[in-house]
Amino acid sequence: MTRIRITIDPNVRVRGNGTYAGFEDVQGTLASLQVGDAVEVFEPENDLTGEGQVTKIDLARRLVYVSVEWSTLRPPQGEPMFDNGGILPSAVSRIYNGTGRPIYLGRQG
Repeated sequence: MTRIRITIDPNVRVRGNGTYAGFEDVQGTLASLQVGDAVEVFEPENDLTGEGQVTKIDLARRLVYVSVEWSTLRPPQGEPMFDNGGILPSAVSRIYNGTGRPIYLGRQG
């Protein structure tokens, strides 16, 4: 059986670790999806994947609610999305000062 993948937006949060996605964001057999199922979550903008669990399926609104293990989100090379300080090293790696030269924060990417 192929694991179901759900495209998420990490900026959409509900109930602590939760988020939701529309039925159109589910890749796999939606009819077989059940509350409690482990799923792969995918954030396409930064090409991140991680682990999640279905917490609710709202048929009327056509939404799937997922509890996401945010610490498992990783780009293809496997580097964690968050370092110990909660910084997004792959998304926010530098700030430019007035000279046009970057000031690096945390790990350099």
